[in-house]
Amino acid sequence: MNHLPYKEWLLSEATLPAEQAEALQDHLRICETCRQVEPAWGDVQALLKKAPAIDPLPGFTDRWQKRLEEHRIRKQRRMAWYIVAAIGALAVGLSVIFGAHLLELLSSPGNLVLLWVSRITGVLSIYWAFENIFNGLANHIPAISWLMVVLGIGLLSFLSVAWLATYRKLTIARRIA
Repeated sequence: MNHLPYKEWLLSEATLPAEQAEALQDHLRICETCRQVEPAWGDVQALLKKAPAIDPLPGFTDRWQKRLEEHRIRKQRRMAWYIVAAIGALAVGLSVIFGAHLLELLSSPGNLVLLWVSRITGVLSIYWAFENIFNGLANHIPAISWLMVVLGIGLLSFLSVAWLATYRKLTIARRIA
């Protein structure tokens, strides 16, 4: 049998809606365990009300704050070690990969030279293609159109920055001193 909602209702100090109160009474008629909880909780509440409030020992706040600061420092050190370990593992992994490629390249340096020549000519051909495209556009499009494009991009950039600043201001919770 599921006692969870009934035990929560028994231990709650809030008044229950009529439907829940009726369901609780029906459950108490058939459940011996929950019937025993009800008077026991009343006894516990009476004991809590009778018990005197105990003041903390002198220096409690200072000890608690010191322990909190020590915990924070330990947590930061642990996180720093995790980061150092992750960076170390990454460095070892990259060294292994780089070493393997270096051994492969040193075995045949001709392939390395051929690879670099191929990459440089590829970059140059892309540069020349873009240069031809932009020269063709610049010769056929009037200067006022270019000015409008530049101003449009500037306006779009300004609006994006303004939107981001507004979004940040609205979403960051304000601190209360």
